[in-house]
Amino acid sequence: MAIMDEIKRRGLDPDGLRWYPGKKGDKQHIQEAMLKDPSLFTDKSFEKAWESLSSKGQIRNTRREPLSP
Repeated sequence: MAIMDEIKRRGLDPDGLRWYPGKKGDKQHIQEAMLKDPSLFTDKSFEKAWESLSSKGQIRNTRREPLSP
């Protein structure tokens, strides 16, 4: 699947994708990359695919505290 390939390409751990309150996390960066190619995803299809991976336990978001400036 394209999302898993992008996660691997970025060297990310699918069980510990970073999520920062008020800032872009791994999901948003991956989504931006995937939406550059309209043949892969629309906003809606990306969200459905992400939710499917998440509900199957193939990816997990981990809340992180924002980095200090």
